[in-house]
Amino acid sequence: MDRESSRDIAFFNILSTALNLNFVETASNFSVSLDELHGKIGLSKELILANINKLQANGLISLKSTEGENLVLDLSCSYNKLAEVFSKDEIDEILLEFDYFIKKYDKLIINDNRIHKFVEMTKNKINEDSNGDLNNIIKEGIEELFDGETVINLEKKIYDICNEADEKELQIIEVILFCFYNFKNIENPFFVTLFLATIYENMEE
Repeated sequence: MDRESSRDIAFFNILSTALNLNFVETASNFSVSLDELHGKIGLSKELILANINKLQANGLISLKSTEGENLVLDLSCSYNKLAEVFSKDEIDEILLEFDYFIKKYDKLIINDNRIHKFVEMTKNKINEDSNGDLNNIIKEGIEELFDGETVINLEKKIYDICNEADEKELQIIEVILFCFYNFKNIENPFFVTLFLATIYENMEE
């Protein structure tokens, strides 16, 4: 995947979160206004519309009609189109690079006061048993921290990183985006990796 394709799919990720899309029930007549998208995403209306037109050119969505600032989108082909981009072998290899990616782009680390509760829970669990199961803490932490606003902010950071990432890092971004599309939050391996990285960074402070 080249830089432009990475940026396009990163923007699609932002759009899907803003629209609260569920690909099990994709919409062929999804009405939304540029004002609403601007309010949720925080990008200019002009940039949002330019990116939507690029997604249409790449076959990810169809802009069925516009009336003023009101858009009607056809998203019914999105899931199948996205699934064509990735192979399992590539994903298995690049999953190992998440830790490297988060350390290099540490602006991805979650900056939220709510993390401190989970830092203490993790410390206590490790003190009880250094090999203790952290799954319940991870599940609760992701459910609480990775809300709509946090996820959109995270997606916007990844969108910006596409401008500076090298070829290897763009491959990692492919896998990150694959995880966004194909896993629920609590099952998303990138979210799990990022949550734990945030926990351990705060434990070191």
